Parts: sequence; C-alpha cells; structure tokens
Amino acid sequence: DYNYGTSAEYGTVLAGNNTLKFAAHFKDDVHREHNQGNPIQQFKDRTTSFGVEDTQQLGDKLELVAGISRDARDTLQAENYVANKIVDFQKDNATAWNPQIGLFYHLSSSDEVHATVSRKSRFPTIKDRYSYRLGTAIPNASLGAETSTNYELGSSRSFGETTRLTGAVFFHDVQSMIQSVAITPATQCGTTATTCTQMQNIGNVQTKGFELGITNAPTTSLEIGANYTLLERSNISNPNIILIDVPRQKLLAYGKWEVTAP
Repeated sequence: DYNYGTSAEYGTVLAGNNTLKFAAHFKDDVHREHNQGNPIQQFKDRTTSFGVEDTQQLGDKLELVAGISRDARDTLQAENYVANKIVDFQKDNATAWNPQIGLFYHLSSSDEVHATVSRKSRFPTIKDRYSYRLGTAIPNASLGAETSTNYELGSSRSFGETTRLTGAVFFHDVQSMIQSVAITPATQCGTTATTCTQMQNIGNVQTKGFELGITNAPTTSLEIGANYTLLERSNISNPNIILIDVPRQKLLAYGKWEVTAP
C-alpha cells in the first residue's frame, strides 16, 4: 500500500479585523493484493478537498470563525478476483459539503470559552468497501459516507504559569453511521468461517458526552497531563444493533521530559 498527495494553504488579512484563508488538498490511496499464484488486484481512491475560512474580530475579545469545504472521493480502480479472472467492483463516487461556525471569547490572553457547530463527513475506506477480511466478510461497494452534525461548548483556563485546565460538553448527531454488522448464516461469506460480517450504514446514531483535560509543568523541563472522556451513544434508527468499537470511557495520562534545555 502507498499514498501520495499535496496540500496548499493561503491566508490574507482583508482588514485590521478580518482574515480570510483558503486550503486545497489532494491525495491518492493505492492498495494491491493477491494470493500466491493469482493475478494482482488493484484499488485506487482519489480524495480532494477545497475549503475557505473567515475570521472576523468582533471587538477586542470576541471573534467569529466561519468556513466551508467541499470534499470528494473518486474510485479510480477497484478489482475483484472471481472465477479465475479479474473483474471490476462497482465504483461509487462521493461528495460532501462541510460547513462550520464558531464563537470564541477570550477572557484573557490565555483563557477562552467557545461555542461551535460543524458538519463533518467520513468517506469509507478501500478496506471498508472491498475487503473480504480473509474470508470473514462480504464487501459492500455501495457503502455510503457517514456525516455528523456536531455541537460543542468548551473552555480553557490557566492557573498561574504552570497549570492549564480544559473542558467541553458535546453532542454529535451522526447520519448513515458506518459499522460492522453480523451476517447470518455465516456461510454467506462462502467459506467455513464461523463469523461473517459486512460494513454497513446502520442509520442515525446520537452521541453526547464531556471531556476534561489538565496539564501541569512543575519544572521547565517536565510536563505531565491527563485527559478523561465520557461518551453515551444511542442507536436511534435500530436499537437492536449494538454499537461497537468506541469505549464509553477513556482516560489518557502522559509525561514529557525535555532532556536538554530548548
């Protein structure tokens, strides 16, 4: 497997209180596979994104940030090996518009509170759409993009010069969520596998939760920190499908030591 791409960004100050930025991204993902003695199957996705963002200062402490991007994923190549010959999988392209807006209020040079609303999209990968997963899965070439409307309220504050506390509460309304679903009977995979799955768009899933983080620098060369996240997810479309792959609670702690002075 390999990928290659490029990104470009440009920003300019339109006035003393307004900044405009542009961004463009391009990436190709290539996957090749075969069993010994079989021809090589080729897969290639191309992802492009173009975005614009504007920051407007509303006084000394308040700023409004708004932006939008158009993302696209084109399937350039997707080959299947069936009955001793190479045939093409179905090729589906996908596009998405992702707007966002946020208000940021700076209590001081280091403290702020914010409120944001955004729409994010996740395109299924080559593996999500085309992998047999060593004979335990059925490919889903028509798997659609997952989209999420996200709401967040958060703040950060420094205590003295060594400690910083961050926190946020959030709500995510996910449409066409992508998840692995069990297929019965397992023999549909065409092998003797005891389990059979397929990546599917399972519908509307809502996530709510909060996160807290703290960092402390007891010395100039040492930093320690921790982050805790609590999630509560609900499958609105089909409560019978259990949500997997994401923990309800997550705790991260770290330490960073600079051996030599900067």
